[in-house]
Amino acid sequence: MLNTFTPYPTLAPVADGNAVFRLLQRLWVGDPEATTPEEDPALPLSPIAETVRMLDAMACSGYQCYTVIDMLTQQYLYLSPNQAQLTGCPLEEVYAGGMCWLFNRIHPDDLAPLVEINEAKWGFYQSLPEAERPHFRANFDFRARNADGRYRRVQQQSLCLRHTPAGLPHIILAQLVDITHLKPSVLPEGHEKPALLLTIHTGGPDRLVLQCSPQGSMRRTQPLLSAREQQVLARLDLGLSSRAIAEELGTSAATVDTQRRQMLRKTGTIDTTALVSYARLLGWL
Repeated sequence: MLNTFTPYPTLAPVADGNAVFRLLQRLWVGDPEATTPEEDPALPLSPIAETVRMLDAMACSGYQCYTVIDMLTQQYLYLSPNQAQLTGCPLEEVYAGGMCWLFNRIHPDDLAPLVEINEAKWGFYQSLPEAERPHFRANFDFRARNADGRYRRVQQQSLCLRHTPAGLPHIILAQLVDITHLKPSVLPEGHEKPALLLTIHTGGPDRLVLQCSPQGSMRRTQPLLSAREQQVLARLDLGLSSRAIAEELGTSAATVDTQRRQMLRKTGTIDTTALVSYARLLGWL
């Protein structure tokens, strides 16, 4: 059963990146005097940076990067050199601007949902027993403006490496991946805009999903995909056709096709190939 948690108080609607950033500072930092981090000699930052550099070396695509963030100061402690391929901006500019720099490039329609996502994400983290917190992994997506003025859809996976005594995030390791080719940032007229999704994993099957769409937000206490959809997805990952999947599962190819369309709608992905890639990114496969 999914852990219950008390969400942060609902925040007022916001109009721009600076306003969102100031609101989220309240969530991240809380009372500075009450959340001063304790020194943790078991978690020195230099080895963390070295680990991230190794991740960078293994990454083949220029459209993903890693970063280590100090959430109490909202500054980047480490940024992948190839972040320029993701953002189109010089490394020095991003370091100097910190997280406020990023929030001023987020699509206006995604600002309020990101407040909800942060409320849910860190409220859930604080509800976890200390032993479960190292397994915490959050995935969410948003649209960010590149230096060329176009928006890309970015998927962020974040781990909390160190928290304050009050359970607020202190040091975060995040992976940012361009998923515009999987989940477009701009859709043709008449197409339903995909929801921003937040999924939280804690090392087991439990999963929190927050769907933020233009029609409203919905919190789910169960996986986004049904058990049967997950069975179909696993077989799509093997390259099976709808007919072959239907034969294995004892159903019709038409039913499998319907389930495939439902998964595309739920995830906002453009086709089956994108769906499978997105599922791998989120750790569903």
